[in-house]
Amino acid sequence: MEQYADAWMETYTGKRIDYFNVRPEDITVEDIARGLSNTARFTGQTRFFYSVAQHSILMFHYAALEDRARALLHDAAEAYVCDIPRPLKHILGATYAAIEENFERAIAVRFGLEYPIKNAAIAELDNRILLDERKALMPNSAKGWAIDGLTPLGVHIEPWGSGAWGSLRSLLRQMEPSDA
Repeated sequence: MEQYADAWMETYTGKRIDYFNVRPEDITVEDIARGLSNTARFTGQTRFFYSVAQHSILMFHYAALEDRARALLHDAAEAYVCDIPRPLKHILGATYAAIEENFERAIAVRFGLEYPIKNAAIAELDNRILLDERKALMPNSAKGWAIDGLTPLGVHIEPWGSGAWGSLRSLLRQMEPSDA
């Protein structure tokens, strides 16, 4: 893979992370919580602001007990690489996918999870909640999404505002390994 000079980002906590060499020690609860609470789902094209943090917390509450950590962290890489719509991710291709994977692997190690974080149960939950989100947030949405055959979860979605940051941070701290 082609390497890029100055391919790094600075986080809320002041860490400098190389996109091609992400380490578990680069990952912090504060950066994930801040990043996801400030990142809009659906590129912000919604009736009201709906953050990736709120989505992750709702996923946590609907997941089976054994999958709750995975549900909470399934989009954690987006704290560092943004929430990119699925069709655009496919267009961006291998370089973007590799960068996202670098973060996902580091996050998995940091929180003591097996990679990939998103297992089959979490993928299905994510697709089903997407139907609820589309109905609540995008009432004028065109049909024809690849998930149209699934059953929605029945999640009630309302604006949380900035409250998602503290809630996500608290839940993430509970997921941290004790030696972190």
